[in-house]
Amino acid sequence: MLEPSLQQRLRRVESLPTIPPILLQVLHLLENPEVSASALADLIERDQALTARLLRIANSPLYGFPRKVTTIRLAIALLGNDTLRELLMGTVAYDFVRLGPNHEQLREELWRYSLYCAVACRWLARRLGYRPLGEAFVAGLLHDIGVLLAAAYLPEEFAAIFRYQARHRIAYCEAELAVLGTTHAELGFWLAERWGLPEVLAIVMRDHHMPDPPPYPSSLPPHSPLAQLNQPLTALAACAEYLAHHAGLRAWSGEEQLHSPLYFPTALRQHLVAHGVLYESGEPEPAILEELHAEYLQLANIPW
Repeated sequence: MLEPSLQQRLRRVESLPTIPPILLQVLHLLENPEVSASALADLIERDQALTARLLRIANSPLYGFPRKVTTIRLAIALLGNDTLRELLMGTVAYDFVRLGPNHEQLREELWRYSLYCAVACRWLARRLGYRPLGEAFVAGLLHDIGVLLAAAYLPEEFAAIFRYQARHRIAYCEAELAVLGTTHAELGFWLAERWGLPEVLAIVMRDHHMPDPPPYPSSLPPHSPLAQLNQPLTALAACAEYLAHHAGLRAWSGEEQLHSPLYFPTALRQHLVAHGVLYESGEPEPAILEELHAEYLQLANIPW
């Protein structure tokens, strides 16, 4: 729970962004797997800027469609609902990162990290049978959005966190607690509620640094390696952060040897070891990191 004084300060920031209402309506429609492309297109096309942006992305070399995509309905038919969800939230995260901090290199590092976590979370979901894949992508993309919130709207405190961390040689979350009295997990949860995001995503933002978070219901089949976990999607996002750390995408955090705790259950770790994703030591297999990096590079070249 954020301290009232911190909440009041954030609320006073007039430029604090919100998710456009139409985009939010589309995200909630996408929770229904039976939603029609025409219903989605009718909503999106009410927002001219969003329409133009999605068409620009759909016509980028990444997708390489043989014909020019001129309507949102055609874009949805070609891309599918999962990719649509990914692109919509990708635009939100990209815009958020561009707001701050003032340091261009740090902005770029935070964007690359967020995108890599999204790719890794979707990759894990594909491998472990979590559906929908687009939901996993968004969870990875946004799970650390509290960091972006602090960087953009609490710049003095954000800088102080790193100074405190370096002075005391502690993990990032510990330094946040000392400086802010809270962590980016709670900041992200506050923002998710303010934005009206689906609860399952808000829970990921809040709980991914809890070693043993409270149960959250899921509809996974009993045979899934994720079925017995308290929070399957949270575990995927936390594991994605773990992979990003080993891929060198978390240099911005100031964490080298020390690492903030993650919800990475033993059962999930053992499964990934047994299936060639991790070594017994916990280090990711180099071939896995190469595969993830190739997938990440494809999205990094999208004209967000």
